[in-house]
Amino acid sequence: MLRLLQCGGFYVEIGAFDGERASNTVYLERERGWTGLLVEMDPYFYTQLIGKSRRSWSINACLSPHPYVTQVQPLICQVTTPGKLFTPLSVSVI
Repeated sequence: MLRLLQCGGFYVEIGAFDGERASNTVYLERERGWTGLLVEMDPYFYTQLIGKSRRSWSINACLSPHPYVTQVQPLICQVTTPGKLFTPLSVSVI
């Protein structure tokens, strides 16, 4: 299925962490020539992300489905190989 992905696309990765570990977009960027936007809210991980020399834009910000402050449960993911696509197990918004 990964071979069917077009070359030169655009992605938005929300919760980019350090820019590599558990990233869905490293493959797209390095192997398929994509570029995009990396969003990471934690200042500590954002400083690690910007040190990775990714070919993308990045922002130290938080995205929300609401126009006000709210609490959300974290996304739990099954990661098998760093830098490869992973499968979300559950997503909940309180």
